[in-house]
Amino acid sequence: MHNPPIGLRVETTVPFSAIQESSKQTIPERQLTHSEIGTSFGERANHYEDGRPPNSDETFAIARKYVLKQEPVLDIGCGTGLSTVPLIKLFENVRGCDKDKRMLEKAEQKAPGHFDFADVYKLPYKDGAFGLVTAFNAYHWFCDDDATKQISRVLKPGGFFLICKNGNGGEGALSKANRIIKETLVNTEISEPGTNYKPDEVLTRNGFKIEEKITLDETETYTVDQALHRKQADSIWKYVTEAKQEKNMVEKLRTHFETLKDEKGFVYENRKRIVMLAKKCNLTK
Repeated sequence: MHNPPIGLRVETTVPFSAIQESSKQTIPERQLTHSEIGTSFGERANHYEDGRPPNSDETFAIARKYVLKQEPVLDIGCGTGLSTVPLIKLFENVRGCDKDKRMLEKAEQKAPGHFDFADVYKLPYKDGAFGLVTAFNAYHWFCDDDATKQISRVLKPGGFFLICKNGNGGEGALSKANRIIKETLVNTEISEPGTNYKPDEVLTRNGFKIEEKITLDETETYTVDQALHRKQADSIWKYVTEAKQEKNMVEKLRTHFETLKDEKGFVYENRKRIVMLAKKCNLTK
């Protein structure tokens, strides 16, 4: 069963001056556009924290296979620190960044001093500052040339970019819950994130070489409440909110999960997790 590391604190702080640009950049406060709502999870930070399962040890093992523990690491789109905290245990110098302050507040509770308010399109770090950059279930939101050039810029020559993303589809309680949502919102056009996700092409075009790519078969375990929070923390939930169907949908999904739970009270989702490690080979501008 997954139990998000609520309350876990990592006291080691990391000096920022060595990797910070002379003037730290800020992100102007603004109203999100309709298309950006799905990428901002701050309003659902509590659900995100409770419902998102941690990444498996096998995912992090790929990074340790290629990267020394002394190398500086940047975790982009870190959210509540779900992936950053395990990285802090494996590497000596780790920072996480996200463009949502509400998510970062959760992250700071677990690892104070390791997080920065920053957008991937304007990273506030020096050129070549990191030996490893990671994006856990995040790169599909910014898999384009502009963001990838920023990632390349802050990586040193020969540095690595680790990407982890759930495979399309899945089988189990959560996949069936998605179908319930779509059937309920039958008159709503739902855009799935990552529809045009082609990381191999984008990375190769920007001077990276794919060093390793594996698919992990994983089974996620949830309580009924965690499964419900997991769906409320997914990008698809924005359509439920816009349709003013939240109360109705919560009742439907709770009934759905209650029906599927086993004698121990758990529901399950089988999914494939795709892990890719790319090496920076050429400097890109």
